[in-house]
Amino acid sequence: MKADPAAIVYDLDGTLVAGDIGKAFLHHLIGSAWWRRLVAAACAPVLMPMLHTGRGRRPAVSTFLWIASVGRADAVPALARQFAADQALEILPTA
Repeated sequence: MKADPAAIVYDLDGTLVAGDIGKAFLHHLIGSAWWRRLVAAACAPVLMPMLHTGRGRRPAVSTFLWIASVGRADAVPALARQFAADQALEILPTA
């Protein structure tokens, strides 16, 4: 018998969980290899200011995501599950 899939909850307005788990996951992926950190650091002077503009945010996030996942795109779902299992989420009292 097939098990039911896990539920996924999106907290887009920050009312359920403290912090940005997507950002933490991206940092985790980039920080997992020295060369990913080096490439991200080299791109940061251009990409970081783009994160604060309406039109630049998506390309900047996409570039950081590419840096984090290049060469292991097939492994990202498993890495995400492992990352989520290792996280202690701070559930907000208002949730």
